[in-house]
Amino acid sequence: MKKRKRYIIPVFIPQQGCPFQCIYCNQYAITGMHRDILSQADKTLKEAVLAAPSGTDIEVAFYGGTFTAMPEDIQESLLKLAASYRQYANITDIRLSTRPDYINLAILDMLSHNGVTVVELGAQSMDDAVLHASGRGHSSKDVEDAAHLIKQYDIKLGIQLMVGLPSDDADKDMRSVRKAIDIGADFIRIYPTLVIKDTPLERLYLKGRYKPLSLYEAVAVSAYMLCVCIADDIPVIRIGLQPSDGIQLGKDVVAGPFHPAFGELVKSRLYLDAIKHSLKDAGYGGSNAIIIRTHPSELSIVLGQKRSNVQGLMDMGLKKVDVIPSLDVEAGNIQLEIASRGLYNMNIKDYCRRRCEGRI
Repeated sequence: MKKRKRYIIPVFIPQQGCPFQCIYCNQYAITGMHRDILSQADKTLKEAVLAAPSGTDIEVAFYGGTFTAMPEDIQESLLKLAASYRQYANITDIRLSTRPDYINLAILDMLSHNGVTVVELGAQSMDDAVLHASGRGHSSKDVEDAAHLIKQYDIKLGIQLMVGLPSDDADKDMRSVRKAIDIGADFIRIYPTLVIKDTPLERLYLKGRYKPLSLYEAVAVSAYMLCVCIADDIPVIRIGLQPSDGIQLGKDVVAGPFHPAFGELVKSRLYLDAIKHSLKDAGYGGSNAIIIRTHPSELSIVLGQKRSNVQGLMDMGLKKVDVIPSLDVEAGNIQLEIASRGLYNMNIKDYCRRRCEGRI
């Protein structure tokens, strides 16, 4: 059966309900919106529903702020507004994001009654020292407790994680993503920590008390986190912030590992690591040339930005690397043709599982 197309309508509610300012956050800069929340949501929904392609499943997604910390009448008004558009379009899902310490059974009863099907928890980390240093105002146990309650309902659980927070390191990031999977995440988002203008983190950075990850470091740790999720069949639905007029270096982003195609860089790094391992596993030594065949949808990921993956492979001593799109190769697979050694097939999921099990 052919999978139906999916269309997401993002409705931004900047800073609404949020009881804390986390050290890295300037929500107005992130969303660029300050208007009346209900009228703006109605305008957004009306325009998006009219623009939605026919025959699609539509998800209304409330982003920004802390949805369940808003007054309950505002929450219900927004959810009923979203549901009211079901008479005009096939709205199958309503999604919202919130803090783990603003989830309880009464809140979940109300959300479920009003058609919410997906809740994303802004966990950011599962390490208490990192959460404290980042001004989150909740603990890792709050995340676990909230996840446990959500899993009691017919509601999907998303977990948002950040890399490079104050007091963070790669080992803590890896423990966080594994813990997110253990507590039942149905999907995960991964964001690099950026120094945003007019935030406490900017002040620490300017005083030399916070050093952001380099782009290389952020990509490397995010690629390993992605690998862990692939190994456990957990979708990572976004890696990196969506670029906007404000979210760019030199505008609202003061410093940090910002790149408009951060997610592609992460996936490319994972594929490069997997290909390098496969070449060594296949015993490519002495071969001067290889041909890599990949599904057309993954061609740019395998090549790397500005052919960086090709260069990375040539740095291993290869003199010629050809990357060819092929419909005979399924997405998530790579076929290597090594001169004088024949064909070698590689599966990304299998690579990630072996890597996470310590067999690589």
